[in-house]
This record gives sequence, C-alpha cells and structure tokens, in this order.
Amino acid sequence: MQRSLMLRCAFLGTSLLALQALAEPPLGQLKASYSSLFAKESTAVTFTYFPASNPPKPGSIFVVEVVDTQGKRVRTVGELADEGFLGDVKAHDGIYGRKFQLNEKKPGTMFFRVVDESVVPAVVVSNNLSMEIVRHPAFQELLSSVWQKIVAQFH
Repeated sequence: MQRSLMLRCAFLGTSLLALQALAEPPLGQLKASYSSLFAKESTAVTFTYFPASNPPKPGSIFVVEVVDTQGKRVRTVGELADEGFLGDVKAHDGIYGRKFQLNEKKPGTMFFRVVDESVVPAVVVSNNLSMEIVRHPAFQELLSSVWQKIVAQFH
C-alpha cells in the first residue's frame, strides 16, 4: 500500500513537472556589449537578444527591462528591433538588438532581461543578464597599481 502510494506521488510529481515545462516557453539568450560599467558615466551599451525560436512568433514586442534580485521589474530600458540599425547588426535575421545609453549613479550589480510585451501580462523570454557597475578608481589607486607592477618586475 505504502509503495503504491509512493509510486503514484512520484508519477504525479513527474507529470506536473512535464506540464510546467510545456507551459513555460524556452528562454532565449540576452547579451550585452559590456559586462561592467563605471558609475556616473554615460555609456552606450548594445543589447542583443537571440530568441529561443527563430523566427519568433509574429507580432512579438521584445523589451529590455531592469529587474531586482527577485525578478521584479524595476524599470524599462527600451524596445529591441530587428531592423538592421540602432545597434541591430542585420535586418530581419531573427536576432534583435538596440543600443541604449546607460548612466547608473551607484556601484552594484544590475540585472536585465527581455520580456515579450505583445501579450498581457508580458512574458519573460530571456535569461537574466548581470552587469557590474563599478566606481572609478582614484588617481592614487591607479598610480599605486602601476607602481606595484613595476616593483614586481624587479623582484
């Protein structure tokens, strides 16, 4: 009796996982032209999105957004395009891109993802991409680093 119940639970759990996998679309890959940026410095960053299915479904509206560590949307960065300009390399190749100016005020880690806003509610369609925001080193720190490299060569 107990073994039969365990087998039924295992089957039910496997079935639920299979249904969940069918319900969630596969995630595409989001890439950025930089893995880190300096805080308080405006930088043009190109985001490129490789959809899981190519071509993606007609009418898809792919948007890059910033999310917190729990995956909650913080703000929208902007819409990606497949038109061959503004950061998208080649028109109508099924790979979406766009160049955006980022200017973050504080050091830390930012997380980005792509959502498809052609459906309500919007559906997450990419991996989370992390980007480090670092402070500019002070002049003395740069000088010290160079000096340490020079000294290391003679020891």
